[in-house]
Amino acid sequence: MLSSLPPSGYFTVIYVLTLLCKIVGVPFLGLVVMNNLLPLIMVKRKNTGNDGTMLSFRQKTPISSYTKFQITLSPTLSLSEILERIEERVEKMLEEDSLLNIDIIHTYKPSTEPPTFSTVSFSSINTNVPVHVFLSEKSHSIFFFIDHCIADGLTMYNEVVGPVLGNPRFKLAKRPIYVPLITEFHQLYVLTRMFSIYTGSLLSGQKALPRLEKEMQYPVFHRMELERIKEVKNELKVPVAAVIMAVLVKHLGKSLKKGRSNIKICLSYAFQNENSFNNYSFIILDIRDNLPIDVMARNIHRQLFNRRHEINTMYHLLQLPTGSGGVTKAVQQTICDAYIAMTMVPDGEKEKGEVNIMESMKNEHYSISTGLNMTAVSIGDKVYVSSKVGLVDIERSTFEKELMVSGY
Repeated sequence: MLSSLPPSGYFTVIYVLTLLCKIVGVPFLGLVVMNNLLPLIMVKRKNTGNDGTMLSFRQKTPISSYTKFQITLSPTLSLSEILERIEERVEKMLEEDSLLNIDIIHTYKPSTEPPTFSTVSFSSINTNVPVHVFLSEKSHSIFFFIDHCIADGLTMYNEVVGPVLGNPRFKLAKRPIYVPLITEFHQLYVLTRMFSIYTGSLLSGQKALPRLEKEMQYPVFHRMELERIKEVKNELKVPVAAVIMAVLVKHLGKSLKKGRSNIKICLSYAFQNENSFNNYSFIILDIRDNLPIDVMARNIHRQLFNRRHEINTMYHLLQLPTGSGGVTKAVQQTICDAYIAMTMVPDGEKEKGEVNIMESMKNEHYSISTGLNMTAVSIGDKVYVSSKVGLVDIERSTFEKELMVSGY
């Protein structure tokens, strides 16, 4: 009779599972309720999740939610023809109200002098207007100021910059699918991992790097040759993104005034979603600073592959009514040292008449809550990196030096 009973290990497993259910039961049920009630809440309250977070920033300081772009056009183009076409597109877009299906008052101010990135300043715009365009026949550059409340980074390009320039658009990933129960279990895992990273940083004395006051933050711009990055990518057999990230993280590590064993990075992802304006997620990577670039690139590739499912899970966390503000603030200010976004401007399909007229790009957020924002955009045979620095411990003169795709 005794031999027919389950082995003692069976009862141990049952006990552990029962205890686990008691521990996670309340937060798990809370996540289930919030995930399933969100569609109902969104009907009555539009400004939730990522949108609500951006709106809260704007309500405190209107200019704080704006991003500036400088688009340098190909020097072979006729600027007078480009200007004429841009004016026509802007008028058509306003008539059709195609900018994210909201009312937009477009401010169009041709400049009599060739503008520079610094002279076309944030102080020159009216924050009652979400989109501004500055351009001139004397300059090969076009400047955009776009309110983050109406679009995240890639949507700014897809719904404003691209249509105005007549440029090919990005192909964004589809919105992550919500799977009842499985999503909540993985959300608990992601939240637990965030807590583990935070407590581990405290115990090791590697807390998030101290921040600069927003008035002291400054932009820095770099350029890399895409061909060199592809050579490294082919040799290491990793994606281009892993090589670019390794170069950026290595550069950050070398620019710190004090040594740091690990650097924590948030890598941004964007998605399609017609129901909200800010549709992004991120994945947290923990990278050892003392690794050579080749080892670091392989390590980044491995982390991206192993943690790819966290991207979808984090997206749903950020879309919760109270999720984005709390999760984003916790990650930006207590966990991550830098925030990285990467993309590529499409060359377009010639048979469809699509042509990329962009030569280069710079961008700058008015202010950031993360310690460092780095955006790498591949255009033609170059990669343009725009950084907004908000870390006290970065040696500015070192950080402004050229990015090196070497050291392996």
